[in-house]
Amino acid sequence: MINVISNLKQINLGKKQDNLLSKLLILRSRVRKQPIKVKLMLIIMLTSLICLLLTGVTVIIYERYHIKRDLVKDVSALAMLIADRSTAALTFQDPRLAEENLSALHVKPAIEAACILNEKGEVFARYNSMDLGKLNFSTVGKSHGYRFADEHLLLYEPISLGDRPIGTILIYANLREFYNQRFYFMLLVAAIILFSSLIAFYLSSRLQRVVSRPLQQLTRTTQLIAVKKDYTLRAVKHSADEIGILVDAFNDMLVMIENQNMSLKDSAELYRTLFENTGTAAVLIEENTIISLANAEFEKLSQYSKQEIEGKKSWSEFVVKEDLERMQAQHQLRREKNETAQKQYEFRFIARDGTIRDILLTIDVIPGTKKSIASLLDITERKLVEMEIKALNAELEDRVVRRTTQLEAANKELEAFSYSVSHDLRAPLRHASGYVDLLVKRCQSDLSDKGKHYLDAIADSVRQMGVLIDDLLQFSRTGRTELRKKDTNMNEILAEIMAALRHDNPDRAIEWTVGEMLHVFCDEAMLKLVWVNLLSNAVKFTRTRKNAKIEIGVHKENGEHVFFVRDNGVGFDMQYAHKLFGVFQRLHSMEEFEGTGIGLANVRRIVLRHDGRIWAESELDKGTTFYFTLPLHKEVKT
Repeated sequence: MINVISNLKQINLGKKQDNLLSKLLILRSRVRKQPIKVKLMLIIMLTSLICLLLTGVTVIIYERYHIKRDLVKDVSALAMLIADRSTAALTFQDPRLAEENLSALHVKPAIEAACILNEKGEVFARYNSMDLGKLNFSTVGKSHGYRFADEHLLLYEPISLGDRPIGTILIYANLREFYNQRFYFMLLVAAIILFSSLIAFYLSSRLQRVVSRPLQQLTRTTQLIAVKKDYTLRAVKHSADEIGILVDAFNDMLVMIENQNMSLKDSAELYRTLFENTGTAAVLIEENTIISLANAEFEKLSQYSKQEIEGKKSWSEFVVKEDLERMQAQHQLRREKNETAQKQYEFRFIARDGTIRDILLTIDVIPGTKKSIASLLDITERKLVEMEIKALNAELEDRVVRRTTQLEAANKELEAFSYSVSHDLRAPLRHASGYVDLLVKRCQSDLSDKGKHYLDAIADSVRQMGVLIDDLLQFSRTGRTELRKKDTNMNEILAEIMAALRHDNPDRAIEWTVGEMLHVFCDEAMLKLVWVNLLSNAVKFTRTRKNAKIEIGVHKENGEHVFFVRDNGVGFDMQYAHKLFGVFQRLHSMEEFEGTGIGLANVRRIVLRHDGRIWAESELDKGTTFYFTLPLHKEVKT
């Protein structure tokens, strides 16, 4: 039973504590909702009140201590005085004298009773009649002392004869005076606290404006800006303290917001201008696929007005059913993992009248949003052109195949022709040459000088015809022979060719100038043929010069080796330079300089097959310079 009662008390106590806590929370919530001026006044008042209360309590406690101490001093002084006077009464056992001494206590109204105890602790004399049984004499010592009990002061003072105690005076005084003084003092303190609180309230109600008014003005400015969206407004600064710093920061923030708004407005205007004048259809797509913005080009493409599109149409309504699933998958992927989604792809677009157009879509998510910006380029005409190009390419491929077949047949015919030239044409020439030799040997005596001259002319023509056939065969092989490129030393090739030319022209005085040649990656046999033709021409066309000069050199230019052969021969007119490298094209007559007109054509073919170029510069009677190039190659030695 006792445990149950104890538990009930604990439950009731817990409920009271919970109610108190809930009330405190409600009070705190209400205080938080109050204006800042009320909060400031509450803070000032609460702080002042607490300080005043603490001061008042301290003063009251201090004063209570002093009042009690003064009371003890007053009563103790009387006790000591009576004790001195009562020494004789106790010595001579005169109770009447002792009571007369005690009667002097009437000057202290607070003293209700007193008595003198003898050496044995028995009552010897008394002041005022009272039940002394209320007093506990066992607590009375033989020395000075006092105690407070039952709102009374009990003070005892020893009576001594010399150094020997002969009795004790006991005084019993009430504390009414003490309580009266304490009451009036507390009333005074309460009045002071109340008056101070009123002064604090008055001062706080005035002084809080120094802090609250700038904040209230700042708040009103903020609310006004929030309502009007006018960021040109500014808060007024009243001081240079923290509130002034806050106002400055607030105004700076307004300036920044105003500048940003202007920039955003300019950007929005620029964006809208670009959006409307991009030249392609463009739309802004929300996360739910609804088109929130469309430009004029999209109106033309879809055949709907902006009022019918914006906020009402989904882009999926314009997609051919077969392409819709793929586009929806890409739409979802852009919102989950944008970096892997396709930014550009093709689909088929359905217009209002059912027309289907091929569209190249460029789309991406606007950073920081779920919206997508899409550009639609109509590529229907381009697709038709591509189809036509594919058809033309297919036709061209057929033509190439047919042409290749024809070229292969022509090459075979050319090979057959070369074989015929090599064998069939040479046979009659050999017969004609043989018969001319027989006529010269056997019938020389029967022939006249004119007949011998005719036979010599026939023999020369046969030899010329043989040389021409050889050159044609060489020209044909040059175009068909596979290149066998390798690292080739030009110095060695030139030395060999120049030695042969000196041997064939022992009576010629030619001044050769040869620069340091390079290693070149080429077909050695074919390049040797190039040098043979160019140097033979130089020797041939300088034979009219008493002092023939031939210069050979090379330099690097624009990633190429540029070789040249320069002579001081007869030269040629540059207006006929375009005929120089043609087959059977000659700029000089056979009577002046022999030749078939195939050598330079062969040189040009070889150089071109090496990815080079060849040209000539000349002036009549001042010489000629032939140039040809070969590309640099990483396999060439330096």
